Amino acid sequence: MSLITSITSIIVGLYPDATFTLSSKFSQNIEAFTVPETALPLIILDNELTKVSEIKKNNNVQKDTRILISVFGLDGTDNTDAQSQIIQETMEDYADRIAVNIWRMDEIRPIGSANQRWNVTPVFRAFGSLLTGVTIEIRANYNVVVNMTKP
Repeated sequence: MSLITSITSIIVGLYPDATFTLSSKFSQNIEAFTVPETALPLIILDNELTKVSEIKKNNNVQKDTRILISVFGLDGTDNTDAQSQIIQETMEDYADRIAVNIWRMDEIRPIGSANQRWNVTPVFRAFGSLLTGVTIEIRANYNVVVNMTKP
């Protein structure tokens, strides 16, 4: 199973009522404005990022992978800054839950220190719409077993 497929399973399993899409299929001009309130949060997994692969001494391949996930809820035009902040913090809770489940995957190895880290970037009124939330960025080594026998 690929990393994107595994992360998709995690997200859909955690939030079956959310609207989930891959960035390659997401149309910000349409979907950012047309997701019904009952289908939120909107979760976008970026599947268009590069990886750096390395063959390890045990003949496994580790891919230094950047994982980018955005989680958005609906803000309101008449919301105060405090109300928008609450929406952003709620979406951060969703994103953190996704991140810790990704870190629990057997195929994921931390980069650098033994502690798992990820960046959280607040996003207010994304894509010129009323979507507010966060984008998380995870850097991890994804361990893959590759058949290395010669033809």
